Amino acid sequence: MAIDECLHKFEALAKAVLPKYMKQLGKSIGEATRADQFVATGGLPDNLGNQLQGARDFPGCYVFLRGRRPVYVGISRRVRSRVRQHIRGRSQYEATLAYRMACKQSGRVGARAENMKSPVFLRRFARAKADLARHHVACVIIRNPLELHIFEAYAAMALDTAKWNTFETH
Repeated sequence: MAIDECLHKFEALAKAVLPKYMKQLGKSIGEATRADQFVATGGLPDNLGNQLQGARDFPGCYVFLRGRRPVYVGISRRVRSRVRQHIRGRSQYEATLAYRMACKQSGRVGARAENMKSPVFLRRFARAKADLARHHVACVIIRNPLELHIFEAYAAMALDTAKWNTFETH
């Protein structure tokens, strides 16, 4: 029986489907858009235009890049909205990557709620979000939820984004 209507066996996902998405993501990395422009009207990478057929948001995998170096892989049912949350989110739950970056920079390991009460930490959190806005974003549309979830780990491993990616809570 198919999970989430995925018609592929795991072997086919590993040998054909995931590498196909990786090739598309590689193309998108070459055409990456600055994160702040990505979330602005019309700021999508060129390779997505014909696939979206006028849609403003889409399910898929996104990669934050510092220059052309991948630093973080994420997935969402609404990629544009999720990237916007990373750079404009107000809480540690919305801007999770910026929160992790601020924790690492400040050396804070305490409870999230306590960290978010610290004025010093909040300044680091704001700087991390501003820094992410200057990163570039590449993405690939993946409509099937099972393929999307499996691809996130595949891409994170292939792109070596272990510094910021973790799957502890997945």
